[in-house]
Amino acid sequence: MNPDHRRQIEIYLALAREFALERGDGASFRRQFMHAFKQDQRRYDPRVGDLLMELFNDAECHQPDPKLLKELQRRDASLYIDEPTLRLRAKSFIEGAEALLRADPA
Repeated sequence: MNPDHRRQIEIYLALAREFALERGDGASFRRQFMHAFKQDQRRYDPRVGDLLMELFNDAECHQPDPKLLKELQRRDASLYIDEPTLRLRAKSFIEGAEALLRADPA
């Protein structure tokens, strides 16, 4: 794996780990992750790109306001997620990214 890609993936992993360990809320994680993702112009290996895109989509679907979340889920329950669900998705990202890093050591 390209060393530059590895360093950037570690940045995403650090954000996800902090959130997974409940050291921040979903809105902060969403803002930080989406900002990093939108600024990132790298072309990743498809396996990495898929993991990143999946977490980006999850972050984008996160709705921190419980009242608004309920209303939005009434319209489309599959599209909007709450903080515990986003936290689970971040943990899934961590597992997948760590497995890819182990499989392709520097």
